[in-house]
Amino acid sequence: MAAHLRALGFRVENYSRGIPWAEEERILVLDLYLRSGRLDKTDPRVEELCRVLDALTVHSTGSDPHHGRSTDTVALKLGNFAWLDPNEKGGASNFARGDADVWDRYASDEDALGAIVAAIQQERGLPAERPAEPPRQRVSRVAVEAQKVEQFQFSVPGHDIVASRREQGLVLTYVEYLESQGHTVSRGKYRPDGSDSVLASDLVDETDRVLYEAKGDVRRASVRMAIGQLLDYRRFEPPSTRLAVLLPRMPAQDLIDLILTVPATAVWRTTNSFASLQP
Repeated sequence: MAAHLRALGFRVENYSRGIPWAEEERILVLDLYLRSGRLDKTDPRVEELCRVLDALTVHSTGSDPHHGRSTDTVALKLGNFAWLDPNEKGGASNFARGDADVWDRYASDEDALGAIVAAIQQERGLPAERPAEPPRQRVSRVAVEAQKVEQFQFSVPGHDIVASRREQGLVLTYVEYLESQGHTVSRGKYRPDGSDSVLASDLVDETDRVLYEAKGDVRRASVRMAIGQLLDYRRFEPPSTRLAVLLPRMPAQDLIDLILTVPATAVWRTTNSFASLQP
């Protein structure tokens, strides 16, 4: 009967407490909680998540694969995560051990959580437990070449796409300049411990041991982002490595002062060459 009603477009909810929460379900609820916080059962985002949970096949071993998580139960599960969240007051204190396990594993690693959520939504399931691996190389060098933009920031529609394209051209022009001076250049690729993700710097001057992060504009937000990226990458480089922000033109004096406090070098393009200030 339930399957027939669903085929007609009805939503059938099963309020039985006999169906345990699967890890995939907890992960999707945690993802919603971290994005939106505690939500009332009438919130459209809760209703949408119920539809997503209803489509999962994690309970397909029974006679009816559609377990029908209700908006009430999803709202309560959000409350469980609120109780586990040290930044929140209140919430449902009767959380399950599985809730705490998912919170401990993913609440502090939202990059990993996003990858797992994508895998669940694409019906690829949870990654299998892998055997212990030998230590992997944390740092590798690759050639500097025209590259795909790995990520865009869309805070200003269209602006950041243009800036990213300018950034690539700026890097390649500066590579030509350094190589004309007899320098050897590369890009650094870094693998943080315990992560499958790989970070990539824009440019490393192997001759002078300078790590560069380029930006296609001189906005404060871009300079601050470059500084953060440089500090992240520097952990993987030798202690003697110096830092530099590569820009398309001379930034405002206040931004130069900010860069120098890191300390780092500000390098920018001029009419015929490049100029810089040393820390």
